[in-house]
Amino acid sequence: MSHDTAALVGGQPGQTDLVGSAAGAPDTKRPLESGRTVLPELEEASDKRRPWWRHPALVVSVILTVLSLAAAATLYVLQLSSPKATPVTDLSITVSEATVHLSWSGGSERYSLYSVDGQGKAVDQSVWIRGAGEAWIPAASGAYESTSCFVVRPSSVTGGVSLGSQELSDQGGQRICLDG
Repeated sequence: MSHDTAALVGGQPGQTDLVGSAAGAPDTKRPLESGRTVLPELEEASDKRRPWWRHPALVVSVILTVLSLAAAATLYVLQLSSPKATPVTDLSITVSEATVHLSWSGGSERYSLYSVDGQGKAVDQSVWIRGAGEAWIPAASGAYESTSCFVVRPSSVTGGVSLGSQELSDQGGQRICLDG
């Protein structure tokens, strides 16, 4: 293999131009590097500070505060306008040797069941509620005594359990006792 023809890459040593011709194009020199231009000098930016009320952190904080207050007001209005819990009606008890069966009428919300012993100590027995308006309490559980009373009221009611008729009526609850 003979190398008779040598391709001229640069016009002179150290030159970065290509010399050559493409098929049918005249010989032209194209520079491989861009011209040497000096970068423009940057002007000193003025140190002008924003007013405090236009600072992005303050703007975001104000927007979030307004949104949270609007959400709180909406929830408060919804709470006031929502219907109260459906009161318990027709509370009845069926006692057998093995269980105590309580049944009542009410709405679709959750209800709480309490047993109150002879000394007035209330114990939450809501775990025994099965289905809507029904509770089965096994005698073997020891959850009640022969002098116990049962209170059923909406779960949304908070505070102490009372056997008083007026207080239970205000809470939407009812009571029934084993001894009559």
